[in-house]
Amino acid sequence: MKVYLGRPVSGELGPRALEAVQLAHRALIDAGADVLCERVADPEYRTGDDRPELIAEMMRRELLEADAGCLEASGRSTGVGFEAGWLSGRGRPVLLLYDADAAPPSAVARRPPFEQCVAFGYRDLMEIRPAVVEFCRSIAPPVGLRVKGERADLAAVPIILPAKRDGVVGGGDEPVIRNRDAVRVPREVVQHVGGTAKRRLRVDHPGL
Repeated sequence: MKVYLGRPVSGELGPRALEAVQLAHRALIDAGADVLCERVADPEYRTGDDRPELIAEMMRRELLEADAGCLEASGRSTGVGFEAGWLSGRGRPVLLLYDADAAPPSAVARRPPFEQCVAFGYRDLMEIRPAVVEFCRSIAPPVGLRVKGERADLAAVPIILPAKRDGVVGGGDEPVIRNRDAVRVPREVVQHVGGTAKRRLRVDHPGL
């Protein structure tokens, strides 16, 4: 499974965004994913403003190859939004990570308007690894079917976020995505839990 890794590069980074994307990068590798655009985990990586054609071609190729996306969206970046929209529009599941203690400039990062996106707000950086690993585990069956050329209705696959120590995405019983097939955060997940996460990302695969 090929997962596109992304974060703001030319835009403003969130205060812990680089650490978060580095942890996500390691978690993706440990989960057995082939990481695309892994250069963004390098703290020395800079945007190629002097060679936009090359960067655009690399980005186009990697986005076309991707089976899923894992994007850090805490900072100010139109690029991350474009990548999330591109992947979602092609039926690819996307995990949007953001720093819950430093709310992202755009509400889209917290409540993405894409059927294929699920947002995960972290307060402790140690929450990132289990969330990313579980995301990969959850999407593996439908992605495997699509890669094999079989029909996999990814748009109908709900992804349930795990509980976190100090808060979750959204509040109350609000859906993360406002539509008929919305990804919802169950009531018991929204309640405060002291200690490590007790619920895991879960994907239900109808017909499998």
